[in-house]
Amino acid sequence: MFKRACTALLLGTLIAPPWALAAGAPPTPRVAVDYRAAYPANFLWLVNALAGDPHASTAAFRAYWRSAGYARPGDDGQLATYRRIRGRYEGDYLRPEKEVASLVPLSPAGGDLRQKFFSLFFSSARMDEVWAKAEVLMADADREELARVFAHFQPAFDAHWKTNGHLEAYRAKFQAFAEARKLPALLGEAAGFLGVPAEADLRVRVIFLFTPEAKHTFGRAVGPNLVVEIPAGQTPEHQADVVVHELCHYFYDRGGVEQDAGFMKGLFGSGDRHAGPTWALLNEGLATAIGQGVAVERLVPASFTRTRAKPLGWYQDARIDAFAKAIYPAVNAAMRAGKTYRALGPDLLTAYARALGDADDDPKTYLASYILIDGFPRRQGFVRFFERVTPRSVWHSRLGSARNTLEAFPAQTVLVAATAADLPRIREEIGAYQVTAAQLDALARQERALLVLRRPANGYLFLVYGRDAAALDEAMAHFGALARFGEGLQPL
Repeated sequence: MFKRACTALLLGTLIAPPWALAAGAPPTPRVAVDYRAAYPANFLWLVNALAGDPHASTAAFRAYWRSAGYARPGDDGQLATYRRIRGRYEGDYLRPEKEVASLVPLSPAGGDLRQKFFSLFFSSARMDEVWAKAEVLMADADREELARVFAHFQPAFDAHWKTNGHLEAYRAKFQAFAEARKLPALLGEAAGFLGVPAEADLRVRVIFLFTPEAKHTFGRAVGPNLVVEIPAGQTPEHQADVVVHELCHYFYDRGGVEQDAGFMKGLFGSGDRHAGPTWALLNEGLATAIGQGVAVERLVPASFTRTRAKPLGWYQDARIDAFAKAIYPAVNAAMRAGKTYRALGPDLLTAYARALGDADDDPKTYLASYILIDGFPRRQGFVRFFERVTPRSVWHSRLGSARNTLEAFPAQTVLVAATAADLPRIREEIGAYQVTAAQLDALARQERALLVLRRPANGYLFLVYGRDAAALDEAMAHFGALARFGEGLQPL
């Protein structure tokens, strides 16, 4: 959303008043849903989990694969090949799309660093479709190697697939449940509330995946493809909230440029000190308020009171759980009135202050949207950082434009990544604006360090330092692993 907002600000498309934009009662978009228990998606998901992935229950999948007798010689080598190929497509996340003034948007991944790569499988009903699409996306050598990996695992996967017919049965049950409870209509209402134009004709896929994990299952919208793990014995009621929640992230990304710019200006121009953290939690908070709040109340009402009253009953992060529950009444009322979330600026700030207040003034919450100032955004350390702190949107500015960027966006959080060779440019571009000479001198005496400063209008300036490129890589990785940190200088 920050990328769209910056575009509007830079191109002069901002219109006022900021809270009044898109606050009417338009008809809702139409959402058509295709429910699948597809072979290609499940095949990829299993191989990906065996290879190791922070979003998958890798230990559970590996234990299942061995105990079921499917493991065979050569698996480790093939999984290493898969990881190597997958890694090449992580770089898509950092590829600049186009330059607007001094800012370059870094390609957002819709919540997944390998969106295009995964979508090859998630959007296909058969493996021949996967390979046909791969001819367009992948280099020939990568495609051929990947085909050999899947050919190696196919006999064992086919045997596994025959023993897990519960997915197709679940698909039929979920589709009947969704049609009976009018889930597509609710999704259309949610899409309209999240700013999708009324004339939009949205087509989404809900793809059910096998998992041997019984307790901690995974769901994620990768573009219009929602994948959700289904353990044996689960009912549609268990996953209805997850389906709505994850699709809300996709709808949120479909909002309009001018409306987002106006909302953003109103939020940061309000003078409220909670504007930054409210903005940082907004995407996840809205998805939770709709998925675990509105959807559960309408689709599975027997569970609503219990989960709302339970700590972490809506989300496993205490900040998001509290924020979503606080904004739920305003979200529910706005959805029923046909309004969008952009009409709720003051309500969102009030709800944040009531739910979290000063106790949650954590600089890390500002890393949902920021401007990255660095000359080399493709370093491996940045990939490791993004895997731990997945941003909603990032813009990139080079050091030569840093001063203009800081002055043009005084309310935005900024992340500066620098080596010793960059410090003279930082003194010239940023030092006179915000960072003191003494602070830069202290930074230069470290091997790896983090300097956190509150910006004058709102947000934070994060300066991550490494003496050389290798040290900066390590500094970025350490920075991403920090659970919480305060203002000032600290070694990494």
